[in-house]
Amino acid sequence: MERHIRTHTGERGFKCNSCGKTLTTKHSLENHVRIHTGERPFKCSICNKSFTSEDGLTGHLRTHSRENPYKCEVCKKLFSYPSKLTRHYLTHTGEKSFKCNVCGKAFGSQQEMERHIRTHTGERPYRCQMCKRSFTTQKGLLYHTMIAHKTRKLLWCVFCECGFLSTPSLNSHLMWHIGETPFGCKFCGKTCYTLNNKRQHQQTHNQMHQCCICEKKFATRGYLLRHTRSHTLEKPYECTVCGSEFKTSERQNFTKPVTREIIDNLENGVGRERWHPEQS
Repeated sequence: MERHIRTHTGERGFKCNSCGKTLTTKHSLENHVRIHTGERPFKCSICNKSFTSEDGLTGHLRTHSRENPYKCEVCKKLFSYPSKLTRHYLTHTGEKSFKCNVCGKAFGSQQEMERHIRTHTGERPYRCQMCKRSFTTQKGLLYHTMIAHKTRKLLWCVFCECGFLSTPSLNSHLMWHIGETPFGCKFCGKTCYTLNNKRQHQQTHNQMHQCCICEKKFATRGYLLRHTRSHTLEKPYECTVCGSEFKTSERQNFTKPVTREIIDNLENGVGRERWHPEQS
């Protein structure tokens, strides 16, 4: 019960000695510390992928069973984790209750705010145990280990020299080669390569989010945020391979193909001069 009460009070009495992040429970702290140590004791019995927490493994197992029990009551989209559903709801409400104490920028989640604060402090708390390079996000570290240290094999396209980190990304790419667009819009009939692309397109028929600078309208809050960066020139996302900066999230950038040339350059040290000095 005490742990539950902390979800109301916001009390975070457990602090990570590596990065200073505070958490509400000892269990959460133990799971978090594994991000720094690289320990992943929970292994999937189907594909051998491992995780830092039991909750992570439970959610992953649903990808094998295609179980998504958490449904958004607004748009009916399904999710494997309750936390993902909670973050998704913010795209409908536009609520931003977490504010940066440096610049005042507001965010929809504490995780987003903490990631943003690192752009002010320069903190890179996620360290690779193989080469000691460090990263601002856990996802950046994950992509680095998969590509640079080959902890996970890339999935190569049979038609060209492009490699992908996930099967859905590869399948979408293959549809581009064969010209198949199986997902049709119920409003205008336009066809898309993926179900997610179709959902995003259908939202363009209901433009609800307006830019306060130029008054241009967008289907989703995410599209509006990306557009706003064309005014502010903000590029908050950094490539973990070459250091290039982007306006959109690293997940979107990394679903694009990784070519054999990029992998060869990475292994031979080409482009590494853009790594931050503290990573060496």
